[in-house]
Amino acid sequence: MGVVACSDGVPEKRDAGSARLVRSGEIPCAPRAVLEAVCQNCHTDPPRNGAPFSQRTYQDIDSDLDGEPVYVRMKLAIEEGRMPLDPYTLTDAQRSTLLEWLSQDAPPAPVGTVCPP
Repeated sequence: MGVVACSDGVPEKRDAGSARLVRSGEIPCAPRAVLEAVCQNCHTDPPRNGAPFSQRTYQDIDSDLDGEPVYVRMKLAIEEGRMPLDPYTLTDAQRSTLLEWLSQDAPPAPVGTVCPP
């Protein structure tokens, strides 16, 4: 993988098996809070309850799954109401936070971003 500069200062690498650039960084604070409170009950490392992937790191969310980024699948599952599964739910604000971020192709926060507890 070769490193490629990115206009927003977030390093990117070209994945050898894909034309897509793989970005590095952190999950931004607002989406991270939702993922930790709801999604990571199953989408953890290792995934539980049949979840097909982890959502613990930015690299998990930006990785390819069957030829598309995981964040594309996340957006569809939330929009279609397939996620989260019972007993977990998203408030309207949480759903909005995730969909806004995912609709922007899940941009990363800079590496080392510290979120308030």
